[in-house]
Amino acid sequence: MRWSKRVAALAAVAVTLTLATGSLVTAADPSAAPAASAAVTAPAASLPPCTPTKQGLKIGSMIWNTSIPFYSNLIKGEQDQAAKYGMTVDLQNGNGDIGTEVAVIQQFIAQKVDLILVSASDSQGIVPVVKQANEAGIPVISPSFVPVIRP
Repeated sequence: MRWSKRVAALAAVAVTLTLATGSLVTAADPSAAPAASAAVTAPAASLPPCTPTKQGLKIGSMIWNTSIPFYSNLIKGEQDQAAKYGMTVDLQNGNGDIGTEVAVIQQFIAQKVDLILVSASDSQGIVPVVKQANEAGIPVISPSFVPVIRP
């Protein structure tokens, strides 16, 4: 997949939104061979400063279970950074159920959000809907895992 300026800008937004977790892991490109799966992990201190260039972006964020204390910093970081840069984040709870998580992401696709952030309960079960989002031209980034995409 060739990265356009739009996708690169959205990736910068995702980096900004996920700095609260201390690391960033991007979802693999579903069209790439398994060996070419892109996983980038970097401590927050080593990330270059980034400033999103487009205001008004709509980000869909699905967290498999928002009641888990681990995600409180991620949620706060997403909300704070979105407000700072004039974006909206639609945060949805997957309720620990892969069916609900898939339905939430399908809803984001139907809404044509600019970017989807996913923290799923099942890294393999979420792959088909991640592919659907990518086919719709929506980048999907996971701040907490690399989806397992197998041929």
